[in-house]
Amino acid sequence: MLSNYYNGNWDGKAVHEIISSPDKRKKLIAGLLKVLKQNKFAGVNIDFESLVETGDEYLSLFQKELYDTFHKEKLTVTQI
Repeated sequence: MLSNYYNGNWDGKAVHEIISSPDKRKKLIAGLLKVLKQNKFAGVNIDFESLVETGDEYLSLFQKELYDTFHKEKLTVTQI
């Protein structure tokens, strides 16, 4: 599971900083893929809460890029 819960709080600003940047999205996805493959996990569940986004553009882009990358590797992506 990947969430934005840190130090007792949901950090929506941190998510925004990552998902609104093409480079940071790419790095996060590559890092997740590496961890999943190293640990032989079947996939990832995304749990982002208290987002600061006013629309769903960046979250949709992140989810699409994550799904496309993981699907090629036969890995599952879910979101709460």
